Amino acid sequence: MSKVTYQRERVRNMWNEALPLLREHYKEVGLYNDKVLFDPDVEKYEMLDDMDILYIVTARDEEKLVGYYACFIQPNLHYKQTLASTADVFYVHPEYRKGFVGIKLLKEAEEHMRDLGVDVMTLAFKTYSPLDPLLERLGWDYTERFYSKYLGD
Repeated sequence: MSKVTYQRERVRNMWNEALPLLREHYKEVGLYNDKVLFDPDVEKYEMLDDMDILYIVTARDEEKLVGYYACFIQPNLHYKQTLASTADVFYVHPEYRKGFVGIKLLKEAEEHMRDLGVDVMTLAFKTYSPLDPLLERLGWDYTERFYSKYLGD
């Protein structure tokens, strides 16, 4: 493992290399994988990125993409004076989870959010792939429970 760097990237510049990681991420934690197909809306992501609503911070080992934190930034609909960052995806390749890549990636994302004037960050994760120790170590608060139910055929 070389020196890992952390930076903001635009989605259209990284789709080709991000898709394999996104597929791995989907296989690892995707909900209802047997019913809900992996099929990201590339055009919508690019549109949101162009509008500066989507914000992505990546982790790279040399040129290799090894992790990402993507979120949506916009005023909270309940509290319109509060700029909120809602995580879409957070992933670190399994080979990079034993060190500090995940911690550094989240810290970098937090710094970017502070620089943008974000007041509150939220990040949800699957209960069968918990991030509690990592988030608690970084001072995040456990604030909600989230349930889901598959209603398709």
